[in-house]
Amino acid sequence: MKDEPVEGWVNYESNGKKFENQIYINEKVIDEHPYYKTSNMIDIMFHELFHILKRHDVRRGDKEFATWNVACDHVNDLSLKRLRLSEPINKWNIIERLEHKTKIQSEEEVYRWLMKNKKDDGSQGVSVQQDSNGNIKVDDDSYDTHFEIQPDLSPKEITSEEKQVVEDYVSQIRAVYNIEKEKGSISSNLTSIFDELLKVDIPWEKLLEKAIKAKTTEKANRRSWRKLNKFYVNLNISLPGFIPSREQDAVSTLIVHIDSSGSIDSKNLRKAGYVITKSAQHFDKVVLIIADVDIKQEVTFNKWDYSKIMDYFKEEGITGQGGTSHRHVFKYFDKYYEEHADNLSLCISITDMYSDIESYIEKTEFVKAIPLILINTSNSKNINMKNVTTIICN
Repeated sequence: MKDEPVEGWVNYESNGKKFENQIYINEKVIDEHPYYKTSNMIDIMFHELFHILKRHDVRRGDKEFATWNVACDHVNDLSLKRLRLSEPINKWNIIERLEHKTKIQSEEEVYRWLMKNKKDDGSQGVSVQQDSNGNIKVDDDSYDTHFEIQPDLSPKEITSEEKQVVEDYVSQIRAVYNIEKEKGSISSNLTSIFDELLKVDIPWEKLLEKAIKAKTTEKANRRSWRKLNKFYVNLNISLPGFIPSREQDAVSTLIVHIDSSGSIDSKNLRKAGYVITKSAQHFDKVVLIIADVDIKQEVTFNKWDYSKIMDYFKEEGITGQGGTSHRHVFKYFDKYYEEHADNLSLCISITDMYSDIESYIEKTEFVKAIPLILINTSNSKNINMKNVTTIICN
């Protein structure tokens, strides 16, 4: 224990060349509170452990230090308050105005809200001020919320070595947790919070890139099994059909549908366009269709003009019409599959999912043989169906 003006904090202490995650507890705080209970100690330990497992120091980047610390403390204490496993020695570091706002949950969302609602002279915003002693004062007059925290994150830039230590530590905790979870030795309320703490947060565009690589079907010489040799079918023998030698290395066609209803965020659209343009190298041809209720545009790209694909993912390239339907999109996919069964590898639909997709997807033929990736830009629905992968933009 260290004698510092803070109840508990995280540190990345160097031991030779080895960095370790350490939680320090201030013995002075405990000594000065004769009624200090075990639940208070549990609260400190959980609070600081959450800082490590949520990688708060690693995630700070160039964010303003005091405001980021307040945002992280708010999220930590809100989780602990809901768990009802511990209690603070003084009070929760929670911004009451945000406590019940379901749309402002993550540390980044709280940080952005605080930066946007900073208190100016005469305003009803929230004041976050760090004094000369390093203490951070939070004042929200409109909700009569006032509290002071001592920074328990690192004010300095985290080194690459320290970042790796955090990642390794979280990975080890995740492995131990999964073993204990399978044994059934962890209570349900702890399971819910640690599932959230230890989830692998991968940017959706990375998931898309991985899905494209994983879902692209076999090269032509293996895809030939999908169109069987007709001569042997009559003899009840299944053998692959003939594929000309010049097509042995072909990797077939990718079809991409862009929902042009106007509700897709241009930033997410450009991200999807970047990944698809980058992944086009895996395909012999890319067909792009733009549709809302009906198909408005169809463009085919070959290898020599893949660089032009990105133009159609820029904001000015998509015009909104207000409605969305997958009826004609799936008809297009089915027709293409019927006419080019051996030359279709993958279908992608970039959509807000506010459509009739559930009414038509199970009636389609292509999805029985061709993988479909749905890039869901609204998180409104999730299609659970074989051969269909849903990726949520968040």
